[in-house]
Amino acid sequence: MKKNRLTISLLLILFFIIHSCLREEPSYTDQLYNAYESEKGFFIFDIPSKLLGALIGSETENNEIKEIVSSLQKIKVLVYHENEERKLSKKELFNSFDEYYTNLEYREIATKKDSSDFVKVKLKQKNDKTGEMIIIIDNSDTFMSISLKGLFDEYTLTTLVKEENLEIIKTMYKNK
Repeated sequence: MKKNRLTISLLLILFFIIHSCLREEPSYTDQLYNAYESEKGFFIFDIPSKLLGALIGSETENNEIKEIVSSLQKIKVLVYHENEERKLSKKELFNSFDEYYTNLEYREIATKKDSSDFVKVKLKQKNDKTGEMIIIIDNSDTFMSISLKGLFDEYTLTTLVKEENLEIIKTMYKNK
């Protein structure tokens, strides 16, 4: 009887240890986005990767893009609408996010600037096939940060951030 209790107790302790080790710690992006969660003007949401796959599938016939989207594991978006009541400007927010990710050694892999939009794409790769890509956007009326995590390599990401593919992302955003 005592052996059964001891065995059950050890199994429960082992279960709790394994469970606590497997819990995913919040990423740097989660921590950053969560800091703005209760602030006025900020909207934070996750996009199921299958939904994004369906949206992109209807916007493009590019198989490389479709393959990249199918490799995504997590998509998280932060949107901020600036107005006179809010103290934080889009430009300050853009610079703050840019600096935050630069300090965490995210590498800038693309930049696009025109009269109304400023887009930076940054990458942090853990190993050959996993990573996080951050797209920071400051356009005429909105700031947006998009986190894409998944199983992709640098070649795949450079395909995604080609000029024509950035236009697809921009068009999808403006159609919402």
